[in-house]
Amino acid sequence: MTRPEPGRSPAVRQLRLVVEADDYDAAVAFFRDALGLPEQAAYSGGDGARVVILDAGRATLELANPAQKRLIDEVEVAGRSRRGCGSRSRWTTAAR
Repeated sequence: MTRPEPGRSPAVRQLRLVVEADDYDAAVAFFRDALGLPEQAAYSGGDGARVVILDAGRATLELANPAQKRLIDEVEVAGRSRRGCGSRSRWTTAAR
């Protein structure tokens, strides 16, 4: 990896955004099916955790249900300060 010139910030190579979705299936239907973001991978785990990783160019959008979001927090943020770390977004569907 090359270092940026003094006084210049390094180029952003990829952005990862994790969105916690209470209605996981509706979020997937919207972002993948309606908006057409291609699916890179999908995983499911214990406690009902589910996540789908969607390709958004230089970014990936991860739609995770609450159980998966808790797992991400445990694995990636445990022992580190949350200040300035990542992004927290939440997807909710409107009342019908």
